[in-house]
Amino acid sequence: MKIIIKSKHSIIKKGGEKRMKYSKVIFAFSIGILVIAAMAFLSNTWAVEDVRNTKHNLSANPNIGANQPEVCVFCHTPHGGDTDVGGSTNAAPLWNRAAINTQGYADKMYISPNFDGYKDADLTGNYPYGVSAACLSCHDGTVAFDALINAPGTGEYDPAAPRRNYQFSGGYVNGDGTFKEGLYPPDPMPNLTQDLRNDHPISIRMCDTAQSPTNDPQFTDTCTNSIAQTNNFILKLKRSLGDAAVTADIRDQVRAYRTAGSEGGWYVECASCHNPHEASRKNDPEYNPIITSQASSGITYSNTENDRFLRFPSFDPTAQPASVKDALLTGDRNAGSLLCLTCHQK
Repeated sequence: MKIIIKSKHSIIKKGGEKRMKYSKVIFAFSIGILVIAAMAFLSNTWAVEDVRNTKHNLSANPNIGANQPEVCVFCHTPHGGDTDVGGSTNAAPLWNRAAINTQGYADKMYISPNFDGYKDADLTGNYPYGVSAACLSCHDGTVAFDALINAPGTGEYDPAAPRRNYQFSGGYVNGDGTFKEGLYPPDPMPNLTQDLRNDHPISIRMCDTAQSPTNDPQFTDTCTNSIAQTNNFILKLKRSLGDAAVTADIRDQVRAYRTAGSEGGWYVECASCHNPHEASRKNDPEYNPIITSQASSGITYSNTENDRFLRFPSFDPTAQPASVKDALLTGDRNAGSLLCLTCHQK
């Protein structure tokens, strides 16, 4: 009888241990799934830099069709790069392109009744500076794609950045190697020309040195809550209620630049909102990420796309409708105008 009781007790105890063991395994597995799903969501919603699979890979971009297979060379060089791009030190790292003609922008910068266009005293001209000048060395249509300081190979360094006589088979390139104008719908992108009166203002001071708005109070919330990088070149723009939605990946953060130098204010430039290395070719077989987490509507999205090279907004996630959150998941970085509202308090 004792043996039977002991036997039953032993079986019950062993079964209980098994159930506890299975419960722990299931719990650990569930936690693992949640972690993986969260990582998948963040990695596919925030920065997925892969410049080879963007339109900035000029040899792979059929509209450009460069016969130079190197990807980075059209913007960067490991040695001998320009350190004073657009009159701003270190504005574009190891820059490899010929400079724009700033005088071509005279009387063609953005103006409006609500815009003061304030600059630091060091920036005397009304034209693009800093990293914006770097972007426009392709996108204003006046500088050839192959006007490079340092071309691949030995003995190819020339600080005058002459044309390298590469061939371009794409339909968006003129015979002189520059962007054709008015071909890409919707016009005027990607050739903005040197007339920027119909484009968002660039090289304008948004926040002063002390991170308060230069003149316009609509920027108060963003200027006072933003965070300067330790190197003091970048101000990570952030709304007061946007902590939960700000990406930890600096490559994807909306930012302002020290265009006038370390003692100047913080400026809005092309790269404030655009990340030129952001993966954007949705149908490329080498870049086809799958989002494993579900949006609020219960739909599982795939094929994230960011064809406008936009950075990720700062916003209050508790105040956004489900449709906006879902759109953000699919790659629309300006869903609900959230990218605009990162700066503009409207």
